[in-house]
Amino acid sequence: MSKHSRILQAKERMKPLGVHTAVGHAQKFNRWKDISFLRENNGTVPPFIISVGSRTRVQEAPFRLGMKVHSFIDSEAKDKFGIGAYGRVSICIGIAESRGMLFPLMVAESQMGCPAAQINVRELIYHANPEGYNFGGDHYPSNGIYVIRAGTCGGVNSHKQTAPIMEIGDIAIATESIGSIGTLIQSNFGMLNFAGIPIPNDAKKSSIMQFTKNGEYLSTFPSPEVGTALARRAKEKGIKSAAGPNFTKDSLYAEMGEDDFAALRDTYGVVSTEMEQMALDTLAAEFTKEGMPVHSGLVSAVIGAIPGKSFPETEEEHKAAENAEKKAVILAKEALGEIASKI
Repeated sequence: MSKHSRILQAKERMKPLGVHTAVGHAQKFNRWKDISFLRENNGTVPPFIISVGSRTRVQEAPFRLGMKVHSFIDSEAKDKFGIGAYGRVSICIGIAESRGMLFPLMVAESQMGCPAAQINVRELIYHANPEGYNFGGDHYPSNGIYVIRAGTCGGVNSHKQTAPIMEIGDIAIATESIGSIGTLIQSNFGMLNFAGIPIPNDAKKSSIMQFTKNGEYLSTFPSPEVGTALARRAKEKGIKSAAGPNFTKDSLYAEMGEDDFAALRDTYGVVSTEMEQMALDTLAAEFTKEGMPVHSGLVSAVIGAIPGKSFPETEEEHKAAENAEKKAVILAKEALGEIASKI
């Protein structure tokens, strides 16, 4: 069986439930030939993807990242086919540049939390082409799909002042993510009523989901290749960053106490906390297991530090957080460009 046939079979097994994005609507209505970038690629999107949380970051992306050409796919679909083709999320596809090399890039909104990320990013990965992308008569090859989450996080510190000290304005790069995520427990173990019920031992042998050594938290891993590229580009640009475990949580408002976060740093080495990455890591593992290689990564702007303050308060802190958000998305682009250049 050819590689292309295996990918088609993998996509069939990973077909999303429902249609939630403009790309999905273009496929559903068989109108992708009328949409920029999609028309040259049988309706597919690029294999190099930056996932961001909000529509605002998507709208800023082509200008912040210096894309040579771009199109907001959701807006284009709405203008041509009506509001029913708009979808739930904002999507920008364009041609980016890194170190003089051009490559196709999609910046897409996941929205907040693992449930939204699992739905929206899954559909976009499903419609991505792991073998490469075409534009303007040129073909840009790939050997898989690369998804980097460029978001915001809370930096996590220890009362012991263990290095590195995470401060507002820093950059965190995930080497692992841990957490108790209901979305993943329900989707991977089929357990709707999991509250207070220990995960069965046979479930702990899942090739998709792993657990921390003490069995306390779910555990997922990003691609080492992506993490290495992020760390290398941060070092080259002189950007202060820390690589370490990340803690994914379900709720922005169900915050633990500061002592609990400090304990996460002491026990697991956690340097950041956010709300989406475990869903992305799990999607990457699921698609890869089925035969469609997907690589995930996380680079986060530290906009709060725990213990201390969860969000910036002073004008200086707000400025530092804003600058870190810009650096995070630029590092994601640079890392993807580095990966693309080696294919």
